[in-house]
Amino acid sequence: YPFLQQNGNDRNKPVSFCDLIFICLKEHDRVFKISEILKKIYSDEIKVLFTEEVTRGAAETALLAKKFFGSDEDIIISDSDSHFDATPLWKAILNKEQNTVGILPVVKPLDTKPLWSYIVLENKYVKDVREKDKILAESGAYGIIGGYYFSHGYDFVKECEEMISENDVSGEAGKKEFYMSQIYNRMVRKNKQVEITKIEKCGVMGTPEQLDNF
Repeated sequence: YPFLQQNGNDRNKPVSFCDLIFICLKEHDRVFKISEILKKIYSDEIKVLFTEEVTRGAAETALLAKKFFGSDEDIIISDSDSHFDATPLWKAILNKEQNTVGILPVVKPLDTKPLWSYIVLENKYVKDVREKDKILAESGAYGIIGGYYFSHGYDFVKECEEMISENDVSGEAGKKEFYMSQIYNRMVRKNKQVEITKIEKCGVMGTPEQLDNF
């Protein structure tokens, strides 16, 4: 937990328990009592939000939390199916360039199956993100772990709301949705600067096979 205060005196870390927001499917609370489990792991101070049905993508899900963070506050959005040491991301945030609007933690996938959001770089900055791209997968491109940093909450909210209103979905044919990665593509197309930070090792649990490996 490189960001998370473990006690009230841990002032070198910016995130307290009341800053943590979990978004869950309501059915998972009814069946698994997930909110009780999360509060037992973390604290009663966390916020747990529920959606009655599966949304049209991770970006739409994350947008449900917009009223809980400030427009100029930096935010991190994390998928629930990955596990990694976030220390390199913390260091990248501390040392980010002034014009940086976002940072993506990335890793070299261990195989060439097109299961990731892959990064195209230009002069060390993100030029493009492509979902489940077979050519990039086979070329050994870096993949996004499932963590997304925004220097300002309003960048995420603005691009996400516009993406949804324009139905700017991405991904495989028949499986298109509102991916987080597309928000970064939209920002890059507006000449905004997005950095990456490299993570050495990542545990992924997005498929049954990946969960078994983890």
